[in-house]
Amino acid sequence: MSGFFIKTGASDGSQAQDPAFFNVWATNDDVVIESGACAAGRRDEKWWEGKEKVEWCGAKWERVGTPKWKWKYDAGFEPQNHGAIDFVQLPVSLPAERQSLQTFLLRPPWHLFYVFHVLVRISHSIGMCMAVVAARLRYTIVTWPVPAPNIVVAAGFAGGSALACYAGLVALAAGETHLAGEYLGRLVAWVIIPVILMRQGQWFFYQLSVYTVLDITMSMGITAFFFHDPFARSPTQTGMLSLLLCIMVIALRHNALIKSKRMLRDDQNRYNTLWATLCEHEDNIACIEHLKKVVTMIGLQEKDFCRQHNRLRADRLAAPLQEKYLSQAARNAPVNPLFWELGHWFVPGRHQKGDEVKSLNQLYFQAAISNLLLMERIKEWADRSEGYFFVQGDSQGALVKWSDVKGTAAEESVRWTSIKRHTRAIEKLHRSYENVMGRLLDISRNAIVFENMTHLTNALGIIVTDENVRVERLKNRLSPDYDSAETGGYRDVCINLRVVSKESESYGAELHISEVQLMLKEFADLKTGEGHRRYVLARNTKGT
Repeated sequence: MSGFFIKTGASDGSQAQDPAFFNVWATNDDVVIESGACAAGRRDEKWWEGKEKVEWCGAKWERVGTPKWKWKYDAGFEPQNHGAIDFVQLPVSLPAERQSLQTFLLRPPWHLFYVFHVLVRISHSIGMCMAVVAARLRYTIVTWPVPAPNIVVAAGFAGGSALACYAGLVALAAGETHLAGEYLGRLVAWVIIPVILMRQGQWFFYQLSVYTVLDITMSMGITAFFFHDPFARSPTQTGMLSLLLCIMVIALRHNALIKSKRMLRDDQNRYNTLWATLCEHEDNIACIEHLKKVVTMIGLQEKDFCRQHNRLRADRLAAPLQEKYLSQAARNAPVNPLFWELGHWFVPGRHQKGDEVKSLNQLYFQAAISNLLLMERIKEWADRSEGYFFVQGDSQGALVKWSDVKGTAAEESVRWTSIKRHTRAIEKLHRSYENVMGRLLDISRNAIVFENMTHLTNALGIIVTDENVRVERLKNRLSPDYDSAETGGYRDVCINLRVVSKESESYGAELHISEVQLMLKEFADLKTGEGHRRYVLARNTKGT
């Protein structure tokens, strides 16, 4: 059967008797009418309720037509197949003219089906297949640039979204407004998929959750519109799979966080007990409040924007600014001659806006230089503020006062902090920083230990006023307002700074941000090798 028709009543005034909705049923069985009661119409108003197959008057009937229809989402590739058509329960308006013939076709235009149900999937499949090719090419000897696999997949899904939008517009132009509504409604969730695939880290999961909610909500909304029941049809397979994935990720993440907290529970209790003991003394409370005021006065809070940037390129400035820079700097500026020979005229001390460092090799090169220069500053700060350093080869965290060993043979016993291991830097980039190199601020790092809060606060003032460095950010973990659960109970003052001396400028490292930790001796005494191993294990468990 290719369609059906209905003819309106013959007499004027019979318009009210025209059906708003009707079904066409078919059977191959012999019908037993008898009194005709079995063939009487339904008396209630819920005309949309019923099954696809029913039995009455001694025969088995199957619904073969309704005024409006749509294709099932899993219709396959044969739109003319009867099993691919889903008869929706939508009312229609018949002509007011009497004895008019209204025709309803079950042979819809082929392009309405193939654009949305076939070409969209082909676009998705091409994107995934080309992603495999791109992944292979990126790890071979191919020298020309190849996009990342996730970008290729995103392009495939973006093409599918464009085709779905086109299908909706074509259906709208063809007068099939209910099909246009379905196509464009599903597009609302689909447009998020390319964005999801282009993101990494935690944002991937957040956006996947948004897609899941939108996809299932739109599916249930479309089903409720077509069948007057949001549960009459199942949501899309992609929506259900993404929901299952979200549930699994949430459950596993919750379990990992609980396990990591359990690993650090004893250490955290010891740190919290120590902090509570320190806060029992009025002198310590006064020092803690004073430190809080000093940090507030400096005005560099923890949430301040802080990134590793490249230098401003003077050779890319406008001609007048370039000439002005060259006339002022010439070859007397603290710039390595190699940069001049390459034609890279960098402006020392000024970063290129929006140009973050994108190379891990560059960060480590700058960190190696900055760490050596920072070490000299660390020595001076410790000397002026009664600071201590850890001793080499002592797993129990023994300390030595710098002013006592400075200039003596015992100076060799000091354990200077090495730059961050490459493996840990890569872990941090992948787990926490979405592979944004500019967010790595602690490749070059160091620490000074103090006997009391007074010495620590004095050191902070010395560092901030040192003209050889520039402080970029402060994290005051010794504040009563700080939630120590974030660091397993451990507390210190963490400073992100740059060494901006002339020597640092000459090596091109004055923009590199390093980290300096100011810690109390009591907290340093609790930091054992075994405790650090537990911390690393807990950190790996929760994936940070």
